[in-house]
Amino acid sequence: MTPGESTEALEARRDRLWAAVCPILHAPVGGGVAPAGDLSAADLRDLFHRLGPALEDLELYPESAYFHDTLLGRTPGGQRVLARLEVDALAQVERDRADLLQELPYGMVRGWFPVQVQGRLVHCLVSGRLRRPGVRRKELEALAHEAGLPPDELEDVFARIPSQTEKQIERTFGLLRALRDTVQTALEERARAQRLSAQLGQAEKTGSLGTLSAGLAHHFNNLLSVILGYSSLLLNHEDLSEKAAQALRKIAESAQRGRRATEELLAFSEVAEEREIACRIHDHLRSVLAMLAPRQGGAVPLTLRLEAARDRMLARPSAVHRLVLAVLTYGLEAAAEDGAMVLASGLVESEGEEALRLTLSGEGPLPGPGGEAFDELVGLAGALGGSAVLAAPDGEPARVEISLPLAAATAEPRATQEVAALGPRQVQASTVWVVDDNPNVCEFCAQGLEELGHHPRAVPDGEQLMALCERGDGAPDLFLLDFSLPDYNGRELVEWLRDRGIEAPIVLTSGLMPNTPDIHAALQARKVLFLQKPFTLRELGDLIDMALGDTLLD
Repeated sequence: MTPGESTEALEARRDRLWAAVCPILHAPVGGGVAPAGDLSAADLRDLFHRLGPALEDLELYPESAYFHDTLLGRTPGGQRVLARLEVDALAQVERDRADLLQELPYGMVRGWFPVQVQGRLVHCLVSGRLRRPGVRRKELEALAHEAGLPPDELEDVFARIPSQTEKQIERTFGLLRALRDTVQTALEERARAQRLSAQLGQAEKTGSLGTLSAGLAHHFNNLLSVILGYSSLLLNHEDLSEKAAQALRKIAESAQRGRRATEELLAFSEVAEEREIACRIHDHLRSVLAMLAPRQGGAVPLTLRLEAARDRMLARPSAVHRLVLAVLTYGLEAAAEDGAMVLASGLVESEGEEALRLTLSGEGPLPGPGGEAFDELVGLAGALGGSAVLAAPDGEPARVEISLPLAAATAEPRATQEVAALGPRQVQASTVWVVDDNPNVCEFCAQGLEELGHHPRAVPDGEQLMALCERGDGAPDLFLLDFSLPDYNGRELVEWLRDRGIEAPIVLTSGLMPNTPDIHAALQARKVLFLQKPFTLRELGDLIDMALGDTLLD
């Protein structure tokens, strides 16, 4: 306490301390009281009042209340004494955040029991002023002098306050501690409920956003299919002028960039029950860094040195994507402060198995544990079965090391090997039913298939497909089937065709990712392949050749 501090200054400081130590009751409503973690000031007040008004006034004896609030409080000197005692106690509680047994200078004791929620002071239970046996006459005379009161009157009122033994006082304080613990637990549980409710709401919002993103990406990929498809179809003509061919190549390149953008959008959507697939970390790093480049004005102060001979891990693509995005964002933000950064990859030994090590390093310091960005890396890497640590070798700048488990080394799928071995081959004319509700996609596929030497037939929806099959209207050699039709999805149509013994190969096309649960399930059926929209004429032709090659699918 500042020597010579006026009564007004003491009372102002006392009020500020009460607002800091006990915002539930002493801070003004709407006065900018900071919330306690997940609880707002209004939440705290509401819950606190539900616990009972007795928590606001714990003075056990009316004689004590009269002695302090009425007798001492009626004179300026007495007001100063009371304010000074409260300021001393409140300052210690705010500093130490621990229980305080305050010895009052005239033989009384007062207990202060702070309530904390998520590490923040939200209230303080304060016991009544409890009197010990006996009267300390000299101390009361000094108090009467300072308060400007007659000593006999002060002593007479003090003597009427019931006294308690040390054991009784400790029992009273024990009850108040238990009450404080109960209040604190109730507030913590309320905060936890609020947090879980907020997380659930955020999860629902994220799920809705993911569904919306996936739908938008699918429709955008349909548009890109037409652009990329027709440009590749025209580029297949040999009589094009160089100027026209150059313009078409630029159109195709722009469509390919759009395809990569929708892949990034789909990676964020993370549909429910997303399955683990083999993900190449290097590919994710390159594509996400390319996506972030425009934010850096085209000049990216982060260099990739991807030298690991293996980079494939078994994981959910969206989880990998989030980790990669967090790593690159962390690196770019560090580069903005300390200059260029380098992200290198290599292989290390971890618990007897080979693991992928990503090392992010630069010339300056890196944000470490306790920082939101680094803690996010630790959490995302841990969710993938890996780890993230901040390493600081002697004499070297700190670096972030992220270790990730690798998928078991396996040979490439047999179909891919055989297609590569086949090379150019003579195409045998086949009947292909193009089942797609988008007429532009149907038209492009029909024209492209004709150029490839096939006989296409457009079917606008699943119902007409079923009707044609029921009539036995010239069964096709292959179905080119859009997964997202307005009446049936691809999984339902694949099951319907196979249940009726129709064994023609099926190429599913979609703007959605192949790890979408229903698409993944449909691909488990025999002779079902997948073609990601948008696709070029070359990609369409190669996959149809593979689907029609019996040696590849039997």
